[in-house]
Amino acid sequence: MHDYATTPPDGNLGTMASRRISRRSLLGMAAAGVLGAGIQSADGGGGPPAGAAVPSSIRRTIRSGAGGRGMRHPGSLPDPSAPAGTDQVPQIENFVVVMMENHSFDNLLGMLGRGDCFPKGLNGRPTITLADGHGNLVHAFHMPSECQTNGVGQNWNLAHHSLVDGNRGFVEGSTGEALGYFRGEDLPFTWDMARTFPIADRWFSSLLGQTDPNRRYLMAGTSLGQVEDRLNDDLPPNGTIFDLLNRYGITWKDYYSSVPSIGVWLPLLSEPAITANINTIDHFYTDAAAGALPQFSFLEPNYSVSSEENPQDIQFGDQFLAGVVNAVMSGPQWSRSMLIWTYDEWGGWYDHVPPPAAVPPDDIRPVLSPNQVPGRFNQYGFRVPAGVVSPFAIRDFVSHTVYDHTSVLMTLERKWNLPALTRRDANANDLFDMVDLHAPPAFSSPPGLRSPADPALSESCLATGPGTIPPRRAVTVGAVPTTPVIGPAGLPAGVVGTPYRTSLTAPSVGRGAQWTILSDDLPAGLVLDKHTGTISGVPTAAGSTGVTIGVSQGRGPVGARAYSVVVAAA
Repeated sequence: MHDYATTPPDGNLGTMASRRISRRSLLGMAAAGVLGAGIQSADGGGGPPAGAAVPSSIRRTIRSGAGGRGMRHPGSLPDPSAPAGTDQVPQIENFVVVMMENHSFDNLLGMLGRGDCFPKGLNGRPTITLADGHGNLVHAFHMPSECQTNGVGQNWNLAHHSLVDGNRGFVEGSTGEALGYFRGEDLPFTWDMARTFPIADRWFSSLLGQTDPNRRYLMAGTSLGQVEDRLNDDLPPNGTIFDLLNRYGITWKDYYSSVPSIGVWLPLLSEPAITANINTIDHFYTDAAAGALPQFSFLEPNYSVSSEENPQDIQFGDQFLAGVVNAVMSGPQWSRSMLIWTYDEWGGWYDHVPPPAAVPPDDIRPVLSPNQVPGRFNQYGFRVPAGVVSPFAIRDFVSHTVYDHTSVLMTLERKWNLPALTRRDANANDLFDMVDLHAPPAFSSPPGLRSPADPALSESCLATGPGTIPPRRAVTVGAVPTTPVIGPAGLPAGVVGTPYRTSLTAPSVGRGAQWTILSDDLPAGLVLDKHTGTISGVPTAAGSTGVTIGVSQGRGPVGARAYSVVVAAA
């Protein structure tokens, strides 16, 4: 789940800056027409400094991977010899970016047969098996339907545990669903597009965190310390890409279906220069057909129906993606267009490629609770599906260049010679290696792609249920008999302001055992002792909190148990 900004009941966007709005509340208000009215009328904290130095290993990576150009800094221009705002790539006049939600490369494209896909055996099936924290092994499996459950997650702790022993911790902190994958019959349009046009098999999410901070990177090259879906009043010191486009007279629009995710930078929704460019998605189809798309378009699915976030039916996302891609290909601006499609983060789904080192965007440390594992913004998140659709796209091409969401920023900065917003986008790779701007366009006539999935023609898994996940055939029960078993089965309730203390046990582990929060967190005010398994503190807020706790002895198997901790008001 993530939070976005919305219009208050009085329709005044300017009153939003200090409010935190839940995503479900936001969607409800959008359905009532409040958000649309507020935006459509416009249509007519970080932690202490982490030190300015970038690690020498990352500096070496930048120098070797960027033609030896060395480290660039915020405010620098891609071409220092030309004025800012100068068009450097005249062949492409219109950029369209579509960002979907919450899937890894392996989960959606791991069986595609293009790029670095699942490791497979002689039978053509993935060879990946992971321990589930309960003594069993889960084998990678084709999802039984197009629907998902809430059995996967991508919070900070779970993301870091997923990295253990070469990406082998995905299931222990969530469920076996993390090893599910989809195939071409589930996403016919997406797969055909990915087989026809270039894809990127080294596009990583920008950090090991959730939706909102990753979308912040797409828009500003930094999350300003944010690692989870929580809104605040922060604004990036060097602005966002939308500010840059406005400053240099470059036209743009955010076409949204349910809510504009520009609201991850909440104060932007009170700035007229921003809200004037926010339109509902129907305007996109009208503009595309009329040849009136701006120089930069950002397209957003319905975040409760067609973004492909769990527990949605992914076929609605296939329909949405087909609609926008076909609108661009059939429109009069196709000959000068470049559409970029990607996903904001991996959603907790397994991916076999470890994320490499990344350039920290700034000197702000992650804002973490006492139970969250230490870390910095010097590593990418897991891979996500991504590619380019353009008449200039290279046939039969898979890019192995390392990208993240700030590569979109660098592409726009390279096009118009715009100043970099942070160290991350300044040193990102642009996306122009997936197009050939000097040869005759390979796709001057748009190809015919397969029709998208139609959920109405299949048994609607939203009504019948997603099926058994993971399927019984995908689980080898008792394959890891030495897995610790954590007790008790439940945790006592707490009361706000009253000291709380309870102890977890695992009879098979002894001294030297390591206890950890595998996923989510304890209620505010409570801390897990990683040496003893004792939970103590004074709860500060009422509510019910889900958390998965793990324990291991040295390098032995990890035992896991999910809990719900209830805290009552005083």
